[in-house]
Amino acid sequence: MHAAPRVNADGTMALSVPDSIRRRADIAQARGRGWLLHRLLLTADVVGLTLAFWIAQQLFVPGPNTPYAVSPVLQWVVFLASLPIWVAIAQLSGLYGRDGQRADHSTVDDFVGIFSVITIAA
Repeated sequence: MHAAPRVNADGTMALSVPDSIRRRADIAQARGRGWLLHRLLLTADVVGLTLAFWIAQQLFVPGPNTPYAVSPVLQWVVFLASLPIWVAIAQLSGLYGRDGQRADHSTVDDFVGIFSVITIAA
């Protein structure tokens, strides 16, 4: 049960804030821009890879009399299982860490890292 609001001398009311809300506010302040940017870049990479895979699936469908060498379901399972590997390689290449440190960091600065991730993962 929550404590009753306290009335200050100037007539304003002071409400007590539960500890769980205070902890969440402290965590949100501690995370900051770098944490959010890291999550956004990770999400963009996963969405981009998934979209590229889906487009490739749509463009390269076998002909009507040609059977699939590997079933589409198995292809999706292997692709989804490989997503954490893509993310780990990008993380190890430093692609997610630098953007939170420097505001003037551009994609051109990451070209070598992007090239190495594509080369290693392919």
